[in-house]
Amino acid sequence: MDCYKEMTSELVVVALIYIERLLTAAAEQAGDSAVLTDQNGKGVLHIALSMAAKFHLDCYEKDTIFFAVVESLTKKKMRKMTDAFINMIGFGFYVSDSEFKEAMSTIKHMIGQKFLQLGQIVILERNLRTKAGP
Repeated sequence: MDCYKEMTSELVVVALIYIERLLTAAAEQAGDSAVLTDQNGKGVLHIALSMAAKFHLDCYEKDTIFFAVVESLTKKKMRKMTDAFINMIGFGFYVSDSEFKEAMSTIKHMIGQKFLQLGQIVILERNLRTKAGP
């Protein structure tokens, strides 16, 4: 089974929730805000996407397609980062429906705002009206 052929927008949202949990935990431990940089961002994203696929699709691939994107990571380094990531979020892989819906709504709103800033036409769900029946 090819896990990453099943990568959906839902898994990306779950990965972003995991990253938010990681940043919150890091900020609590350091007493300061945590920051993603060019050096750690790709690795964190890779781990979050892998964890989302493992937990929500219940599958795992030994050599993921993401290693091509994160060329500076060795498997040993990746394993250490994964272990640290899992420990930092306290093995908190469960995402409730309400948490997921809130995150998805926030992301859609942020994307809509960005397109609006660029002068693109944006139709938000809350602005759609359904036709009354005949």
